[in-house]
Amino acid sequence: MVKTYEELKQLRHNTFISHVQVKHGEIEALEIPELIRVLKKLKSKKVELWNDDLPTMIKGYFKDMDILFAQLKLKCNQIKCFSMFWLTLHTME
Repeated sequence: MVKTYEELKQLRHNTFISHVQVKHGEIEALEIPELIRVLKKLKSKKVELWNDDLPTMIKGYFKDMDILFAQLKLKCNQIKCFSMFWLTLHTME
């Protein structure tokens, strides 16, 4: 359990990179046409962002998911997993 703000900062830094609270430097966007289109729109400042680091967080989110799925695939291949895998994502609106 996280008990202090310092522990929370360390947890954020050591886990997923899709945080606006943690600076990971420039994150390269995955080659997903819709993602590239949205990032270009955000960069053009046609939309008002509540945090200027949101485009970096979005790139980090897709990078996090790419790493997660690659690791899941690797693990399933190692243990010869033939089961179905379900993942549910939810937006925070």
